[in-house]
Amino acid sequence: MLISLHFSDSVFGFAAMPWVVIMPIFIRFLGCKITFIAIGIDILITYIIFCTSTNPTQILISEIVFGLAYAGNLIIGIYVISEYTSPEYRGMFLTIKSASLFWGVWCSNAIGTFLHWKYIGVAGAVCCAYLFGCFFWIESPYWLAVNGRYEDCRRSHRWLFSSNVEAERNLEKLILSADSEKRKWSLRHLLATVSAREFLMPVALSFVLLAQYNLTGKFVCSIYSIDIIKRITKNEAAAYTGMLILDGVTVFSTYFGCFLAKLCKRRTLYLTTSLIGIAFLLIIAAYLYLIKLGVVAENNLLSICLLMCFSLPISSGPMVLNTSIMAEIVPLRFKEVAVMITSVFFYFLIALMLKVAPYLFKNLDMHGTFLFYAISSSICTLFLYLFLPETKDKSLQEIEELFKKTGHDQCKKLSDFKD
Repeated sequence: MLISLHFSDSVFGFAAMPWVVIMPIFIRFLGCKITFIAIGIDILITYIIFCTSTNPTQILISEIVFGLAYAGNLIIGIYVISEYTSPEYRGMFLTIKSASLFWGVWCSNAIGTFLHWKYIGVAGAVCCAYLFGCFFWIESPYWLAVNGRYEDCRRSHRWLFSSNVEAERNLEKLILSADSEKRKWSLRHLLATVSAREFLMPVALSFVLLAQYNLTGKFVCSIYSIDIIKRITKNEAAAYTGMLILDGVTVFSTYFGCFLAKLCKRRTLYLTTSLIGIAFLLIIAAYLYLIKLGVVAENNLLSICLLMCFSLPISSGPMVLNTSIMAEIVPLRFKEVAVMITSVFFYFLIALMLKVAPYLFKNLDMHGTFLFYAISSSICTLFLYLFLPETKDKSLQEIEELFKKTGHDQCKKLSDFKD
């Protein structure tokens, strides 16, 4: 049973991949509201199958059915929060969304530790009841504008963002941006899209953000926390206690990160917490290597404290800011194509990392695994330091214009150099 459950950790990533291509098309033609309703129904079906499962095969089926909802966790979140919230609060809502994932991990681990595992499905089904509040939603202003429903668009936008001077200016920019998207999808349009700098640079940055989400090792540590702590401490009781402590620290850190995101600049917070997390990854790798050499003796308390020190900056930075920044830097007019491409990459990578993690533990040992995560995360952080812009309190149209301006400035410098 445990082997099957570990296998299912990667199954939901692969199961989500077809939906990350289909869902943006659904959103394009049906809107956010209907798509979100479909996700809510899928989650209920998943929990019904999970709660009634009597063997590993049925659990795996529930994970496969969950593929639609798992894909929606990233895609619909990007669409809804980026299009329905003002620049002032958008980052906070996106970080809260990311933080809520780890609430689920903590609650699941706690329920699985003290109660029968089927209660995880019961708790999930109860929690997802709020999803059906989407029946009372208004449709996205951008989607209404793309479909030529300008009066509905204005009504929706003013309901969401009021009708002050700044909001009206952003509304007109949104309608102008949507006008260019009224064209039908075609190969020519697709090629023009993927060759535009305003598309290429945000997508490249999104790839690196999503890669770092996995290559910090934090998500793998959350899923395989018992295995990791057990390998380090050689103590099963310490593994279960450490798992719950680390999950608690992760949840606290993610919500602390939401608070920091409201106060600090997004780019500064992301890079600072990444560097602190990398430093602790290197410290953990060195500590575990010294244990292997017999230079120091393993101490359960110290091991858990080091893992906590690693979890705190990573959880309050990259893990919660990742989706927030990605949702902000991708232009609205490129969103369908960009979300499809980046989401396929994300779910393939997360499934792959969960799948190969046990092999890393076995072949690189724990010190080598943490060193691998430190080096990989360092490369991502360097790239983001060089190219990631600041997005805090900027409208989506302003961020798009920033990428355009950067591209024009670089072309001018190149032209001047040639002259």
